Amino acid sequence: MLNNPFIVITSTENDKVVDRVRERAELQLAINDLLHKNGGIIVIHGAPGIGKSTVVNWVTADLKKKENLSVMKEEFGLTVFNKLKTFNISADKKAIIILDDFNNLDLLDRQTQNKILDLIVELSKRIVVILVDNREDAVHKQLSKLGDDIKELKLESMSREDILHIIANRLNMVRPVPSSEVTPFTKEEIDRIYHKSGGNPRVVLLILSTLFDKKQEIEF
Repeated sequence: MLNNPFIVITSTENDKVVDRVRERAELQLAINDLLHKNGGIIVIHGAPGIGKSTVVNWVTADLKKKENLSVMKEEFGLTVFNKLKTFNISADKKAIIILDDFNNLDLLDRQTQNKILDLIVELSKRIVVILVDNREDAVHKQLSKLGDDIKELKLESMSREDILHIIANRLNMVRPVPSSEVTPFTKEEIDRIYHKSGGNPRVVLLILSTLFDKKQEIEF
């Protein structure tokens, strides 16, 4: 009986298809452009579990290797407001602030929302601010007035081909000989997974994990 390689429903180093190469490159280009301009805002949005945080984490790891760059990454919440207010902008280093789960802004009252948005706009005149958001209308009116200094990156759903790759990659973690085969999953099962998940990586892995366990029980 094989161990279930789909238990971890967040992206791992083995999920080569979910590494979002194109999106990572687009984000890096957007960051470089705004660093050159000495400031601006990048909004990364897409459905929950689509891979936004994964993209940001990989890019953040690369950014933190640069000696002349200060990087602060926080999960958005009310306590972040004070960190933003006291954030030290050095004359010697360029800076990037990354706020994950920025959609939590909706949990705050309107007055607090406006204060935070105004502060972000002010900070973005001197540093790069990256907002990671689940909502489609992630660019607020207060941010839109920045014009060219605000960039959007939307993460799209996985294709059926992507799902085939992620299945093979995960199975290769537990089978003795690496292969591109997706057995024990059938074509019909993969089609159902694709349509049921909407191409959301987290949902895909959750369904695969449950289905894999059922197949192992039958074999056993």
